[in-house]
Amino acid sequence: MSIQTQADGPLEVLQINGTTIHHYGTSDPVMTPQTYVERESEFRGVWVATVYNLNFPLHSNETQYKAAFDALLDDVEDNNLNAILFQVRPRNDAFYQSAYAPFSRYFTGTEGQDPGWDDYGIYGFSSSCKRY
Repeated sequence: MSIQTQADGPLEVLQINGTTIHHYGTSDPVMTPQTYVERESEFRGVWVATVYNLNFPLHSNETQYKAAFDALLDDVEDNNLNAILFQVRPRNDAFYQSAYAPFSRYFTGTEGQDPGWDDYGIYGFSSSCKRY
């Protein structure tokens, strides 16, 4: 198996302290561009896992929800990222009003419980777009 690397210019074998670095489990050397080409734009994103509230907490009220979402956006901005992949369907449920899936248990703590306030569908999306 041969591993292919694409770049804007010529490639060279990656060496550290004179030792050639190989792709794990192969004899194929890792190839890197000889020169760095700066991009006008690039995708620097983060995945926000809502399942089991891994990266986003439960919410008991709208103020708490908006504060948590704004803090998330602050972290994204502080780390110079420009995209959020926010898990809105963690376990066949949803972080937004849906005719096909109940509200997520990871949103309010109870499967199917309407939070009674603006869910991710409006606030989260519009807040993200305002910043980026």
